[in-house]
Amino acid sequence: MLSMNTLQALFGLMTAASYRLFRSPRLIAALLTALLVGVGISAVYRGAWSDRQRTDFSVFVRAAQAVESGENIYDVKTSRQWNYVYLPLLALLSAGFTKIPFGAAVLIWYLLSAAALIAVLSLAARLGSNAREGFFAALTALVFSFPPILGTLARGQLGVLSLLIALAVFWLYLRKRDAAAGFLLGFGIVLKTSPLAPLIFFFLFRRSWKALFSCAAGGVFFALILPGLLAGHERNMFWLAEYLRLTSHAVSDRGYEGILWQQLVTPFAEDNQSLYAVLTRIAWGSEAAYIGHSNEIIRWAVRLAAALILAGGAAAALRNPKRSPAKRLLLEFSLYPMLMLWVSPVTQNHHYTAMFLLFLAGALYLTPDDSSEQRIPERNRFLAGLCLAGLSFLAGLIVEDLAWWGLPVWGTLLGASLMYVPALWLTRTKENSETDQR
Repeated sequence: MLSMNTLQALFGLMTAASYRLFRSPRLIAALLTALLVGVGISAVYRGAWSDRQRTDFSVFVRAAQAVESGENIYDVKTSRQWNYVYLPLLALLSAGFTKIPFGAAVLIWYLLSAAALIAVLSLAARLGSNAREGFFAALTALVFSFPPILGTLARGQLGVLSLLIALAVFWLYLRKRDAAAGFLLGFGIVLKTSPLAPLIFFFLFRRSWKALFSCAAGGVFFALILPGLLAGHERNMFWLAEYLRLTSHAVSDRGYEGILWQQLVTPFAEDNQSLYAVLTRIAWGSEAAYIGHSNEIIRWAVRLAAALILAGGAAAALRNPKRSPAKRLLLEFSLYPMLMLWVSPVTQNHHYTAMFLLFLAGALYLTPDDSSEQRIPERNRFLAGLCLAGLSFLAGLIVEDLAWWGLPVWGTLLGASLMYVPALWLTRTKENSETDQR
């Protein structure tokens, strides 16, 4: 664990760097532009002109082509032998990209992703109690979650868009627009189930029936009605049945017989950083030892962990039924995407883009404008949690052996616990008390 003095020194460096950038908007624009242009050059080259198309965007376009040609979207493969593994909506929405040259399509997709990241940072900065605190929180969250965000952008994935949807859902709920928040969540879940699906429990525990009803309506519209109108209800129902068949088989004890095993679901790939995958690697040691056996004990262990975390989420909602303060509500909100990362059978490194929400909430608790002595222990605890989660994930990316043993999982679990447990369940924070007195 980092020492108190180290944490204090780190906090001083973070605030000094943040405040200097805050006073230099042109420098911020230049750095962000240089970053996005540099990543964009790599992403577009790798996705459009390298020997093998190395971004997930090619999967979306190939599925869209299958829609037009009448093929089964779950049978077709890209040049890298990747299959489409999303609900039909994404394939249908990708149809426009088949009408233009592929290189131009890759560039447009990257520009959309870059715009989504800018929107994420803009929304995040507006959650602070003032402009400088909001900027500090957004910058801190970006730095600590930069590795998975970089991977998501470079590989043409949906992570940044899912992050924007999640933050927009939170923003709408914070402003008591529950129906809009729920409908947007329904869209996000149908577009990409992980890591947004567990946010249903956030609204359930907070008894936001309007949001839950709107989420269900959004799910029906985007999973059944809209795809049925675009492709025909019979084709859509066939695709939905195929999706359920493939995904349910992929996570069963005989998943190794399916087409998604090596591509996506094998727990013996180091970049599969779910609790289920890590425990499976530890228990069996190798794929050869695992094949032909039941993994039900580990499944039940993961289900128990999920139930305990959900029970904690329910308790957190009961302890603070109000929608304020925003940072406390965001910390609670961020629990559910993290839950999906931990307990899903498949959690690849790029899924950890959702850590941005956790880091944003933690950074808001650092309160750089409050230098009072009584805030230092809380601030150090949150900073230690940020460092533990962020550095553990980074170390797992760099060292394969650490990834095999699941350091990103254990590090994010422990780091999140340093923030979640005291702030949500053990004590009523100063902010909650002040809110109650108003």
